[in-house]
Amino acid sequence: MKRFVLTMSAMAMVAGVYAQETISLQGCYELALQHTPLSGQAALYGELAASKEERLGLAYRPQVSLNGQWSYQSDVFSLPFSIPGAETPEIPKSQYQATVGIEQSIYDGGMVRQSREASKRELAANQQKVEVDLYKVKESVNSLYFGILRIQEAEKNLEAARNTLLERKKVIDAGFSTGVLLQSDKSAFEKEILSIEQQLVAAEAEKEGLVAMLGDKLGQPLSVDAVLTLPGGTIPLEDEATINRPELSYLSEQKTVLSQAGELIAARTKPKVSAFARGGFGSPNPYNFFKTDLSGFYMAGVRLYWPLFDWGASKQERQELQIQEQLLENSRSDAMSQFENGTLQWRKKWLASDEVMKRDAEIVRLQESIVREYAARLEGGTVTSSDYITALDQLTRAKITARMHEIDKAWYQVQYFTLTGNL
Repeated sequence: MKRFVLTMSAMAMVAGVYAQETISLQGCYELALQHTPLSGQAALYGELAASKEERLGLAYRPQVSLNGQWSYQSDVFSLPFSIPGAETPEIPKSQYQATVGIEQSIYDGGMVRQSREASKRELAANQQKVEVDLYKVKESVNSLYFGILRIQEAEKNLEAARNTLLERKKVIDAGFSTGVLLQSDKSAFEKEILSIEQQLVAAEAEKEGLVAMLGDKLGQPLSVDAVLTLPGGTIPLEDEATINRPELSYLSEQKTVLSQAGELIAARTKPKVSAFARGGFGSPNPYNFFKTDLSGFYMAGVRLYWPLFDWGASKQERQELQIQEQLLENSRSDAMSQFENGTLQWRKKWLASDEVMKRDAEIVRLQESIVREYAARLEGGTVTSSDYITALDQLTRAKITARMHEIDKAWYQVQYFTLTGNL
């Protein structure tokens, strides 16, 4: 599949204003993507992932805690007998201690490693979501660009028709002054000129609105007189297009996120081993409660934790992940089907546009000959001014229709490559 090739014009900018009043669709894409706040989303997701990566790495460092406790209890341990010659210490009911604990993970069942991998996959999915949103920006630019382009071309043909009428009106005025033509002939021309000017005013107002909207999307002021170039491309020979839509990649990335979630569940059920140490001061000594004065104590060792039974919670979570993966696969298949069907329709319209344009050229040629004949006959007085104006109006409409069909062809091309994801 050949990627869409857009005709481009340089978009030099001087002090925020176009130095060259020629705008291309590709140039609009570039400016719109630079201007949209969405363009910074990928970098923010990258910063978020880097922070999460650093935070997960802290799990390999020893965890230090400070603990303090005071308690008063209703009863304490005491010997039920007395030892001759020995004084049995009395354990106080009011007890307190302060400790510092240190714990170092030795084996975490792969939790940190799998969490890091999950973070990477989440980053890939989030960045692909940004691509989906940015692609929508291009699609919105398409609509505005072609809306302006259609009005721009219609105005050109209306201006040409108006100029033709003004030139022909000079002949009518001369004929009226000599008495060859009637006031009604002169009035008919003046009425038609006013009608065209009315259409031009309405078209200009609509174009100003679209130009303002496009300029806002590009983040640059656009002149209403700026010329938009007509994009063009080469139609692929193959019937089936390669679909590269960002939505499909996003759904695939989401599946990898779910797959990694399954790995996290597996890591959570594996045994964990850690080393620990705890030391402090207390009264009485918690490890020798006969030492009732404030004294130090410590303990060090290795701890094993292995969740042997979770009532089937892990199994249920895996089943839920499988259902979510199936939902994503169904969504991806449906989206692919829609893209393929839409692509086929736009390709057919693209192929048919050349035949339509051939007939446009012939229609314009024939109508031009009719107008020339009517112009000569108008001077000879064998047709009325209304007949000539009708013929000229039909020529104007034929030229506008022909130009609209050229724009339609470009629109079909853009829609085709937009839908395939090959802009």
